[in-house]
Amino acid sequence: MILILAAIFFTITSLTGADSNILDPVTVALLGVLAFSQIRSRTQISELTASSHLERTDLFLWDFPEEYKKSQKRAMKSYLFIGVTMARTLPLMINHIKRILGQNGRVRILLPDPNNQNLVEMIAATRPGTTAEQIRGKIQHSLDDLHYIHSNAGSLEVRVIAFPPNVGINAMDLESTNDSHRSIMVQMYEFAPSEDSERAPIFLLTTRDKVWFDHFAELSERLWEAGEEYRPIA
Repeated sequence: MILILAAIFFTITSLTGADSNILDPVTVALLGVLAFSQIRSRTQISELTASSHLERTDLFLWDFPEEYKKSQKRAMKSYLFIGVTMARTLPLMINHIKRILGQNGRVRILLPDPNNQNLVEMIAATRPGTTAEQIRGKIQHSLDDLHYIHSNAGSLEVRVIAFPPNVGINAMDLESTNDSHRSIMVQMYEFAPSEDSERAPIFLLTTRDKVWFDHFAELSERLWEAGEEYRPIA
């Protein structure tokens, strides 16, 4: 506003032929205002840049975000789980799974093959205080519970993989055309975490995260394609 008023002032004084004794001090003052404005702008930009660097890791959490629970409740068309045992997730998600299936949706579950002894031993080795038999039992329990989920609608698919997943994924409504429903909760499986902490970092991605949302969506599909249909041993 000061610069605009100054421009109007100079225009009027130029037209009226004002004395240079008046214009020169005003010009100097105007240049001072302009210099101050530039310095202040650069300072604000520097502060904003520094702030953005400090906040870049705010996406990464030590625990599951509250928005993840809201995403579970919003899911209508599909749900994809990729993880190790699903021992904690399935009890919390089972009603949502039934709801999605009841709306003719698609549910996909991908877990390590519990009948692969070398695999469950490798997984147990990354979790101090856990035995291969405990890992196998938790996976098998989840698979058994999924087997007894019945629905007259929708599609429930269960696959197993022959390698330990290095990331946990809960993907909601990836096929939806409503961007507000599409989300991916990612948990990186760090090696040997302490007993009282979640494996971290944990972060929730939405379509606003653009290339990284697409990256983890594509990773989810690659992992799913690497699995084989689970067939219970009779």
